[in-house]
Amino acid sequence: MKRGYQEWTFKVRGKGTFPYDMLRYDRCWPATEEDSHMMHWNAAREIRLSTASYDGNNQSAPTIGRWNSFLWRVIAD
Repeated sequence: MKRGYQEWTFKVRGKGTFPYDMLRYDRCWPATEEDSHMMHWNAAREIRLSTASYDGNNQSAPTIGRWNSFLWRVIAD
């Protein structure tokens, strides 16, 4: 049975350079225009990201360990 498109958000917390490659790696994008702008700041911040899957496939869940390796933490939304 086909489940269709599902989208959800999660937050990451960190400071300094945002690990832009994580957008590609986790197949996600800034949830809002404000989140997109905050990616360019150097201060400590929380950024909300969106991700999606098709057919209920959960392959788009954030890779917490990889975010941690960039000194960014995945937090619950």
